[in-house]
Amino acid sequence: MNKKYLYIILSIVVIVVGGAFFLSQNKVPYETNQEYSSSDTSGLQEAEPTEIVELKDGDTYNLTAAFIKKELGNRSYRMLAYNGSIPGPLIKTEQNAEVTINF
Repeated sequence: MNKKYLYIILSIVVIVVGGAFFLSQNKVPYETNQEYSSSDTSGLQEAEPTEIVELKDGDTYNLTAAFIKKELGNRSYRMLAYNGSIPGPLIKTEQNAEVTINF
């Protein structure tokens, strides 16, 4: 057998065995942050209506992301909102205007 094919087969075996071992350990490959994956809506503000923001050349606008409570049907959901709304604000500006968005 050609050495090239032998190395390819050995590499595949190592990958498969290593993957099977990793999966058998039942570990998550990354840490999850409970703050981001929580469904608890207690203490959260209600979502606000989406606003339209018109910016002129040279204007600066502050945009923030935070969790809010959004009612959909008969359920409350924890969602990431931008300036308190989902979807976030609609930002309008003239073509070729230069604006600064602080996020």
